[in-house]
Parts: sequence; C-alpha cells; structure tokens
Amino acid sequence: MYQWDKPTALLIGEFTNFTDTNIKQVKDSIKEVGQVCLQISNTCSDGVFKARKENIKSQLNHHGISYNAKYTIMSVPHITLIVDNNALLQNIIPNN
Repeated sequence: MYQWDKPTALLIGEFTNFTDTNIKQVKDSIKEVGQVCLQISNTCSDGVFKARKENIKSQLNHHGISYNAKYTIMSVPHITLIVDNNALLQNIIPNN
C-alpha cells in the first residue's frame, strides 16, 4: 500500500504519451526511493485526465507495478514555476 509518510519520488508532467522512458523513470525511482507520486498537470478536461490516468495504470500494471502499492497518481494545477526549497528542507528533514 502507498504510504504517505514514507520517502517518495515525484514525477510531474502532462504525460500525454506515457513512454518507455517514463516507465523506466518510475521503475528506477521505486528502486531508489521505494515509491512514486505521479502528478499529472491538469491542462485538460476531467475525462482526458481520467483517460491518461487509466493509460498510465494499465502500462505500469503490464510491467508488474500495481497502483496504490508503489505509486499513486494525482492531478495538479498547470504549474509554470517551481521554486526549489531543497536547501532549506535538507536542514529541516533528516535523511534516513
């Protein structure tokens, strides 16, 4: 089961085409961190988001990665700027 309090890799994108590269990124991230949160940029209708989500789930399931076991998918706003606060966070959150 996906564990919200555990270290997590974050992959953000529109994922209009969920490619072999994306699948490799998910697999590598699970191997390195343990679980992944895929955030789909919501630049489309709810129906299109649901179709993308189901496509991703189907492809990852085909590769033996079960939804809600090692990854979750959520919709996020159309983000155009990311401010990196890692320097601050590294001082607050200990590495385990």
